[in-house]
Amino acid sequence: MVAAIGATTPASGGGSDVNAQIAKIQRQITDTQKKIADTQGDLLKAPNEEARKAIQMQLQAMAAQVIMLQQQINMLRTSQVQKEALESVSKAVSSAKHSGHGNRTNAEGVPIGGTVDVQA
Repeated sequence: MVAAIGATTPASGGGSDVNAQIAKIQRQITDTQKKIADTQGDLLKAPNEEARKAIQMQLQAMAAQVIMLQQQINMLRTSQVQKEALESVSKAVSSAKHSGHGNRTNAEGVPIGGTVDVQA
């Protein structure tokens, strides 16, 4: 019947880990598509209505499997983009703090480069 979908690990690793996971899922999609093509041939050769209905159910299940695998790829890609964006923001914040564009103070704790309220 239909092979079970293997669970993928979360996209917690680097980009190459995500790419490896995507490649694995793409191979599963290709294998499932080949099974669909073979099963469609069986559908054409089915001797009676009952056999055709059973084969159609298999085809629908395999099509649903392909859709779920494609959704897994989309989720992996989305999580990788979000991770890269978060890393970029973190680097920018860290860089701003270390490059002197952050809030610096003098020896007395008064902010340097800030606005000061002076009363006459």
